[in-house]
Amino acid sequence: VHGMTINATVFANYGIQLAGVRNLDLGGGVLPNTVDGVRTGLRAVGNLTGTTVRSNEFSNGIYGVYLSNSEGLNVTQANRIIDNDYFGLYTTGALTGTTVSNMSIVTTSGSPTPYAIYMNNASNLTLGGATVLDSISVQNASTAFYARGNNAGSTIAELNADNTSVGIRLASATN
Repeated sequence: VHGMTINATVFANYGIQLAGVRNLDLGGGVLPNTVDGVRTGLRAVGNLTGTTVRSNEFSNGIYGVYLSNSEGLNVTQANRIIDNDYFGLYTTGALTGTTVSNMSIVTTSGSPTPYAIYMNNASNLTLGGATVLDSISVQNASTAFYARGNNAGSTIAELNADNTSVGIRLASATN
Protein backbone atom coordinates (compact mmCIF):
# COMPACT_ATOMS: atom_id res chain seq x y z
CA VAL A 1 0.00 0.00 0.00
CA HIS A 2 1.70 3.20 -1.14
CA GLY A 3 1.02 6.57 -2.72
CA MET A 4 -1.90 7.53 -0.45
CA THR A 5 -2.41 11.09 0.79
CA ILE A 6 -4.59 11.51 3.86
CA ASN A 7 -5.30 15.06 5.04
CA ALA A 8 -7.09 16.33 8.11
CA THR A 9 -10.81 15.81 8.32
CA VAL A 10 -13.15 16.87 11.09
CA PHE A 11 -12.64 14.64 14.14
CA ALA A 12 -10.18 12.32 12.36
CA ASN A 13 -8.55 10.15 15.01
CA TYR A 14 -6.29 7.99 12.84
CA GLY A 15 -4.73 8.50 9.44
CA ILE A 16 -3.79 4.82 9.16
CA GLN A 17 -4.76 2.16 11.69
CA LEU A 18 -3.27 -1.33 11.64
CA ALA A 19 -5.01 -3.87 13.87
CA GLY A 20 -3.81 -7.46 13.64
CA VAL A 21 -2.70 -7.04 10.02
CA ARG A 22 0.00 -9.51 8.98
CA ASN A 23 2.45 -9.48 6.06
CA LEU A 24 1.52 -6.00 4.81
CA ASP A 25 4.01 -3.64 3.17
CA LEU A 26 2.83 -0.14 4.07
CA GLY A 27 4.73 2.52 2.15
CA GLY A 28 7.77 2.16 -0.02
CA GLY A 29 7.23 2.06 -3.72
CA VAL A 30 7.66 5.12 -5.89
CA LEU A 31 5.39 7.37 -3.81
CA PRO A 32 5.26 7.32 0.00
CA ASN A 33 2.08 7.51 2.04
CA THR A 34 1.52 10.98 3.49
CA VAL A 35 -0.72 11.60 6.50
CA ASP A 36 -1.20 15.22 7.55
CA GLY A 37 -3.21 16.91 10.27
CA VAL A 38 -5.03 13.97 11.88
CA ARG A 39 -4.78 13.25 15.61
CA THR A 40 -2.64 10.10 15.12
CA GLY A 41 -0.74 9.52 11.89
CA LEU A 42 -0.30 5.77 12.37
CA ARG A 43 -1.80 3.61 15.12
CA ALA A 44 -0.70 -0.01 15.28
CA VAL A 45 -2.06 -2.65 17.65
CA GLY A 46 -2.11 -6.46 17.84
CA ASN A 47 -0.12 -9.18 16.13
CA LEU A 48 1.45 -7.53 13.07
CA THR A 49 3.99 -10.24 12.23
CA GLY A 50 5.58 -9.67 8.84
CA THR A 51 4.18 -6.14 8.46
CA THR A 52 6.63 -3.40 7.44
CA VAL A 53 6.02 0.35 7.58
CA ARG A 54 8.55 2.18 5.41
CA SER A 55 9.05 5.51 3.67
CA ASN A 56 5.94 7.21 5.06
CA GLU A 57 5.42 10.74 6.34
CA PHE A 58 3.23 11.55 9.37
CA SER A 59 2.84 15.27 10.14
CA ASN A 60 0.93 17.91 12.07
CA GLY A 61 -0.97 15.67 14.49
CA ILE A 62 -0.76 14.94 18.20
CA TYR A 63 0.94 11.55 17.73
CA GLY A 64 3.06 10.76 14.69
CA VAL A 65 3.22 6.99 15.31
CA TYR A 66 1.42 5.27 18.21
CA LEU A 67 2.35 1.64 18.97
CA SER A 68 0.24 -0.18 21.57
CA ASN A 69 0.74 -3.91 22.15
CA SER A 70 2.04 -4.12 18.58
CA GLU A 71 3.96 -7.33 18.10
CA GLY A 72 6.14 -8.35 15.14
CA LEU A 73 6.03 -4.94 13.41
CA ASN A 74 8.99 -3.45 11.53
CA VAL A 75 8.93 0.37 11.24
CA THR A 76 11.97 1.20 9.13
CA GLN A 77 13.46 2.65 5.96
CA ALA A 78 13.13 6.41 6.07
CA ASN A 79 9.82 7.09 7.82
CA ARG A 80 9.51 10.78 8.71
CA ILE A 81 7.54 12.30 11.57
CA ILE A 82 7.22 16.07 11.23
CA ASP A 83 5.77 18.85 13.40
CA ASN A 84 3.57 16.85 15.80
CA ASP A 85 2.08 18.67 18.80
CA TYR A 86 3.09 16.25 21.59
CA PHE A 87 4.65 12.95 20.52
CA GLY A 88 6.67 11.83 17.55
CA LEU A 89 6.72 8.13 18.48
CA TYR A 90 4.63 6.89 21.43
CA THR A 91 5.02 3.28 22.59
CA THR A 92 3.21 1.30 25.26
CA GLY A 93 2.48 -2.33 26.14
CA ALA A 94 3.99 -5.59 24.91
CA LEU A 95 5.96 -4.91 21.73
CA THR A 96 7.72 -8.25 21.31
CA GLY A 97 9.46 -8.51 17.95
CA THR A 98 8.78 -4.87 17.04
CA THR A 99 11.64 -2.76 15.71
CA VAL A 100 11.72 0.96 14.93
CA SER A 101 14.79 2.14 13.01
CA ASN A 102 16.00 4.46 10.26
CA MET A 103 13.50 7.19 11.14
CA SER A 104 13.58 10.96 11.55
CA ILE A 105 11.49 12.99 13.97
CA VAL A 106 11.69 16.70 13.23
CA THR A 107 10.08 19.99 14.22
CA THR A 108 10.44 22.46 11.35
CA SER A 109 8.15 25.26 12.55
CA GLY A 110 6.48 26.47 15.72
CA SER A 111 7.22 25.08 19.18
CA PRO A 112 9.40 21.96 19.45
CA THR A 113 7.64 18.61 19.82
CA PRO A 114 7.62 17.98 23.60
CA TYR A 115 8.55 14.27 23.29
CA ALA A 116 10.18 12.88 20.15
CA ILE A 117 10.17 9.31 21.55
CA TYR A 118 8.04 8.38 24.56
CA MET A 119 8.16 4.89 26.09
CA ASN A 120 5.42 4.19 28.61
CA ASN A 121 5.65 0.65 30.04
CA ALA A 122 6.81 -0.55 26.62
CA SER A 123 8.37 -4.01 26.85
CA ASN A 124 10.58 -5.87 24.35
CA LEU A 125 10.85 -3.02 21.84
CA THR A 126 13.98 -2.42 19.76
CA LEU A 127 14.68 1.23 18.90
CA GLY A 128 17.52 1.90 16.46
CA GLY A 129 19.93 -0.82 15.57
CA ALA A 130 23.52 -1.94 15.20
CA THR A 131 24.70 0.63 12.65
CA VAL A 132 24.29 4.31 11.86
CA LEU A 133 22.02 3.27 8.98
CA ASP A 134 19.53 2.08 11.61
CA SER A 135 19.66 5.33 13.57
CA ILE A 136 16.75 7.41 14.74
CA SER A 137 17.37 11.10 14.18
CA VAL A 138 15.65 13.73 16.35
CA GLN A 139 15.82 17.45 15.58
CA ASN A 140 14.26 20.36 17.48
CA ALA A 141 12.38 18.50 20.23
CA SER A 142 12.07 19.45 23.87
CA THR A 143 12.95 15.87 24.93
CA ALA A 144 14.50 13.43 22.47
CA PHE A 145 13.84 10.24 24.49
CA TYR A 146 11.60 9.82 27.54
CA ALA A 147 10.99 6.53 29.34
CA ARG A 148 8.71 5.84 32.28
CA GLY A 149 7.47 2.69 33.93
CA ASN A 150 8.59 -0.87 33.28
CA ASN A 151 10.28 -1.15 29.89
CA ALA A 152 11.68 -4.66 30.41
CA GLY A 153 13.54 -6.11 27.46
CA SER A 154 13.50 -2.88 25.44
CA THR A 155 16.69 -1.52 23.89
CA ILE A 156 17.72 1.72 22.25
CA ALA A 157 20.82 2.27 20.12
CA GLU A 158 21.92 4.84 17.56
CA LEU A 159 19.73 7.73 18.73
CA ASN A 160 21.02 11.03 17.32
CA ALA A 161 19.55 14.16 18.90
CA ASP A 162 20.20 17.69 17.67
CA ASN A 163 18.88 20.92 19.19
CA THR A 164 16.94 19.36 22.08
CA SER A 165 16.50 20.70 25.60
CA VAL A 166 16.85 17.20 27.11
CA GLY A 167 18.50 14.28 25.33
CA ILE A 168 17.37 11.39 27.54
CA ARG A 169 14.98 11.56 30.47
CA LEU A 170 14.13 8.57 32.66
CA ALA A 171 11.27 8.95 35.15
CA SER A 172 10.48 6.01 37.43
CA ALA A 173 11.75 3.81 34.61
CA THR A 174 12.95 0.23 35.02
CA ASN A 175 14.25 -2.34 32.61
